[in-house]
Amino acid sequence: MKKVNNFIPFLFLLSILFLTGCSKDDGPSPAIPQSIVQFVNAYTNTDAVFITNDYGTIVTPDYRPLFFRNFTIPVLFYPGNRTINVINFSNEKLVSQTTIGLKDSTYYTSFVYGNTEKANNLFVVNAPIKDLDKSKSASRFMHLASNLGPVNVYLNNTETPLFTNRSAETTSGLSEAPHTFFTAQTAGKFDIIVTNASNEEILKKEHVFEPNHYYSLILVGDKDSESKGLYLGVVKH
Repeated sequence: MKKVNNFIPFLFLLSILFLTGCSKDDGPSPAIPQSIVQFVNAYTNTDAVFITNDYGTIVTPDYRPLFFRNFTIPVLFYPGNRTINVINFSNEKLVSQTTIGLKDSTYYTSFVYGNTEKANNLFVVNAPIKDLDKSKSASRFMHLASNLGPVNVYLNNTETPLFTNRSAETTSGLSEAPHTFFTAQTAGKFDIIVTNASNEEILKKEHVFEPNHYYSLILVGDKDSESKGLYLGVVKH
């Protein structure tokens, strides 16, 4: 996902929802209702996908395919029920169709994932934590990998888990499950360690969690695939 990191900052994204252009005569124009969706391709069954809307229009920027482990810039939608289609770039077949109710002034992340003929498309809301201690950071963990059981996530050592016994996602549509929301944590430089159910290390990645910033830790890929193996991405919102 350009190695799944460095999304445009969350607060800046929300700010573009409010278009308040003005002129000498008219003053501020009314805000235009808009939602933001950022698409992440964690789908291992093809090298790339197209994302289209209700009308079959490609919404990926510049009409380009979205390659595995890549992500789009934020895409603006009018609020309301929207149908999001995922098209297999290789054969132009529909692999996923999801209808989701998008709310005004809300920022979503869409995770396209799976390793079968049909892809899942999971939407989560990027909602900030109320009264987050600005000396801390916040993160969440999304298990989007295939052929892999529950995993744990640690920082620096395997003594105290940051996230524990997390099973792979299996659903599409909007999820409001507790694990899709951000959790406050200590800021700083850490080794992110992912272990399997037997607490054996699978992956390790060094990352600096900046104070007052939000992150999604994303486990993607297929454990049994040589070309699209397991990968831990860190998404900064």
